[in-house]
Amino acid sequence: LRRRSNPSYKNLIQRSDQVVRATGINVVIIDADTSSELVAAFESTKKNRLDGLIVQADDMFIREAARIVQLAATYRLPAMYRLGEHVALGGLMAYGPSVPDMYRRAGYLIDKILKGANPAELPVEQPTKFELAVNMKTAKTLGIKIPNSILVRADKVIEK
Repeated sequence: LRRRSNPSYKNLIQRSDQVVRATGINVVIIDADTSSELVAAFESTKKNRLDGLIVQADDMFIREAARIVQLAATYRLPAMYRLGEHVALGGLMAYGPSVPDMYRRAGYLIDKILKGANPAELPVEQPTKFELAVNMKTAKTLGIKIPNSILVRADKVIEK
């Protein structure tokens, strides 16, 4: 699921092309540029008989998290998200950077700047802490058995 208006998707799709070719998985890009297009996007997943959905951490998808999780449940579509918050709302799984850790790092950099560091001289940082979250209730509802090898690696397992 992507928003054409988000410029980061071009790079993301180019990078994922190598993985797609290596695995042989058929990938269908579903566009939803506005909130009003979300239902049509999920109808498209049904029409294309998709087996799963990857939802990126786009600002609209974050704002519409509860609705997207509900649509995935309505269409009985296993969905993987970038943020654990989606899993807390009932999404199946999430793997992505730890938002609290990124805020801590931002606080560290702000502290340096307030103490006189030149922002232009501070190194650009990439996230270093990633989290895997799994919602077992959603997995059970969808009839999906999550392997123990995934569960032991998960940072959060929601069972309610």
